[in-house]
Amino acid sequence: MSVYKSCDKVPYTISIQFDANCVLNYDEMFRRRNYINRVSHHISVKYVGYEEKLTNKKQLIILQALKELRINKDPLIICGFNVMKSKNLFFDKLLYLEIKNSNYIKNIHFKVIELLHEETDIFLSSDLSSYVPHISCGRFVDDMSLRDLNDNFQTIVINHWDMVLHSSMKEIKIL
Repeated sequence: MSVYKSCDKVPYTISIQFDANCVLNYDEMFRRRNYINRVSHHISVKYVGYEEKLTNKKQLIILQALKELRINKDPLIICGFNVMKSKNLFFDKLLYLEIKNSNYIKNIHFKVIELLHEETDIFLSSDLSSYVPHISCGRFVDDMSLRDLNDNFQTIVINHWDMVLHSSMKEIKIL
């Protein structure tokens, strides 16, 4: 799942998954410019724990708890590229697509933590006040220019999406 060398374990994640065609133009732009970056087609809402701890029993408990998640599936508005600056190697210099209505996704993040209680691990680098809803696009490299990337950016509105629990081995639709 992760392409970053600083990620030594693979987390399983609750994510908002959408059609990859929504961001295909930007993925193709990276290829044309010979960047190794790829635009993901999900927004991580909550890293839940590490894969080796995801037993069938724990998976059932998590899925049962998330049935209580009552949210409207509002459209997601993607407004441009940015770069994270973080002391955490996993996120530092991460190129990402910003989400205009990020407070909507932050609220989902907090609801998931509340619903899962002790069934989830807290990832201090990416939870609570550190949580930044985003669409990962790989590492920001020196020959990129944010201004250049954003000059040609057109707002993306994602109307159709699903909430999923996914690991490197499987993906289960939640809502």
